[in-house]
Amino acid sequence: KFLEIYSVAEKITFDLGLIRDLEYYTGPVFEAYAPGVGYSIAGGGRYDRMLEDFGRACPAAGFAIGIERVLAALEYCGKIENSGKRNIYIGYAPGNEAAAIRRASEIRAAGKIAEVAFSPATREESEKLREEKNFAELVYLKE
Repeated sequence: KFLEIYSVAEKITFDLGLIRDLEYYTGPVFEAYAPGVGYSIAGGGRYDRMLEDFGRACPAAGFAIGIERVLAALEYCGKIENSGKRNIYIGYAPGNEAAAIRRASEIRAAGKIAEVAFSPATREESEKLREEKNFAELVYLKE
């Protein structure tokens, strides 16, 4: 009834054979798909006992969205173009975390794609990661 009210009933399919492999689900589970894409872009469900492990018993439901999968689906559907290379990978020496985040904000404000390294690394390690992640340019910050 609610799916009809929201005018999305024709976009929903119920599959009673769906099984998510995570043991903490206690009720309904779901996956979300994009038209023409053969893999899920999001998934989740009901997990009433999971938060007990963190000291608070509380019924809950949740989901996760695969951003890379959403972007691939958008590209497949012709909603965005992918040039293949992302703009700038930001690597940094220890102690330069804040500077790297500020630099990424500046780059993004200019309309470019920037990713900040997860942890400090040498210039050589950062260059290797830049190449593996398919970024066109490396910005390396050191003191």
